[in-house]
Amino acid sequence: MRHYLLYSSIAFAVLAAGCSKDENPLPQMKSETYSGSTLTVNYCGDEMPSKQIVLTPDAGSADGTTLKATLTMSGVLDLSSLGIKDIPVLPAPGILPGDITTTLPISLVPDKKEGVYTFAGSGQTEFVTYDYSGKLSDGHLTVNIDDVVLKNASLAGKVFKPVPAQASLEDLKNPDNIESPFYIVWEIGNIPGLELNPGILIKALTLAPIIPVYNNTAYSSLSQVFDQCVQTMALLPNGNIPVRYYSNHEGATQLMNTTPNMLQYIVTGGNTIQLYVNPMSAVGLWLVAQSNPTWLPSFFDTAYAETIKQQIADAKPNNPSEADEAIKNALIQSLLLALKPAMAEGLPMQFEPTADGINLYLNTETCTDFIGVLLGEMVKQPAIAQRLSQYLTQAGLTEEDVATLIQQLPSILQATTKLNIGLSLQNYTVQQSPERGI
Repeated sequence: MRHYLLYSSIAFAVLAAGCSKDENPLPQMKSETYSGSTLTVNYCGDEMPSKQIVLTPDAGSADGTTLKATLTMSGVLDLSSLGIKDIPVLPAPGILPGDITTTLPISLVPDKKEGVYTFAGSGQTEFVTYDYSGKLSDGHLTVNIDDVVLKNASLAGKVFKPVPAQASLEDLKNPDNIESPFYIVWEIGNIPGLELNPGILIKALTLAPIIPVYNNTAYSSLSQVFDQCVQTMALLPNGNIPVRYYSNHEGATQLMNTTPNMLQYIVTGGNTIQLYVNPMSAVGLWLVAQSNPTWLPSFFDTAYAETIKQQIADAKPNNPSEADEAIKNALIQSLLLALKPAMAEGLPMQFEPTADGINLYLNTETCTDFIGVLLGEMVKQPAIAQRLSQYLTQAGLTEEDVATLIQQLPSILQATTKLNIGLSLQNYTVQQSPERGI
């Protein structure tokens, strides 16, 4: 009998030990915020950075097998992970296009063998339908958003390429016939003494040879660089916009894709879309392209407009190449300034069909802010204004015409009734696959 009890005790201990190896403790259920290294978000199979999710368990929701909870999902931009300090955490686009914040009720199912909770289901917002799944472990949350489909699919599946850049400064003599990847329309009310359309100023900036290429042995215009670099832009049914482009590194040209989930869109009306840029992906791409973007931290400061003004003033270009560099930097930074307010909410854009593609452009309010900062500051700097004048006179304008345009710029901005700046895009077919690059 004693032997039977002994053997029974040993058997029970072995079984208990075996069971303990098959089960792991489940994570403690509590309200928790997940971001950075504690969060993984995958959108249609690709990781999506710059997100934050707050998990809130529902009180008294456990029924023995499941636990109810709510996920509050949003975007945040925290550049400390890239080694960029002294920049506050800022709002960024949400996980689902069209939503700054998405609230998702979930049912957590315990997996005692793995020591995790799992969840899965489907959902919809005003703009998309989607499936979701995920896993909650100790100190980490994974959320997968899959099978996303835009409810308004009027642009879904379309692929475009830039309209070829077949214009130079000389073509500004007939600005309405310029073929360029940039769409520019500027309409103003009556201004006494002004006969020229001010749009010629912006078109001159896109056609001026200010960008060094081929290891600084030649110069190209912004139109030429955009046309040569960007091959395709696709608007996918899941809201993503992958862009294929050529990159030149140390003389070698490579065909590359933008970071997955970097650009997203929704169609909000008959001819309007909302464009979303994942700022962490965009900043990462810029850091790869620029070895020392000293202006980047100041971009996230509320006084960024003043920073641009100061940089233009400090440039003091004393030769044409330095003036061109100042113009190029002012173009990039002023555009970013105009886009900054739409970082989380998305950028409202309009599109209109053409015979073989679309024009996609910013609205008048956004463009006026952009041009006001860009041209308003550039023409105050004598050396830069002189360089712009050289380009315009090269295009056939008289010095008197140029002087009038520059002097009247404040009045022109006030009298502006329509100002659209964007892209002219052609429909892309598989046969159109030029091997090109700069």
